[in-house]
Amino acid sequence: MLGLQEAFWEDWHWATDEVISLNWIANTVATTIDHHVVIVPSGPADRQDTASLLVQQVIHSAKQRLWVTSPYFVPDQGVQDALRLAAMRGVDVRVMIPERPDHLLVFLSAFSFLPDMLRAGVKIYRYLPGFFTSKSHTRR
Repeated sequence: MLGLQEAFWEDWHWATDEVISLNWIANTVATTIDHHVVIVPSGPADRQDTASLLVQQVIHSAKQRLWVTSPYFVPDQGVQDALRLAAMRGVDVRVMIPERPDHLLVFLSAFSFLPDMLRAGVKIYRYLPGFFTSKSHTRR
């Protein structure tokens, strides 16, 4: 939770030049379910595009399967290349995008990437019930 708070603090400071006080004492939550969460902030103030680099590393490490859902599929060149390379080396790469948009321009932008993906063997699916907001992947 502190990682999420730190990302908020950095973005707030970058946007406003204000230094805000936050509670930096970590709270733990007891649970019987094993959860794994990685907070990867990215934005205009970052010196490195760590989110893209992390996504590319996940794609490159996939051996059998990489299934991705994204409500806004607008991958940068590195992610596009990594997805195509994964499909070309035999990984089952699937990308699911929504059938209906909440932001038309972003939705239409995704279609410019799809022909190259399809030629490389990436499978593209449309979520027919409408729009979804989850961004997830399963890798094996």
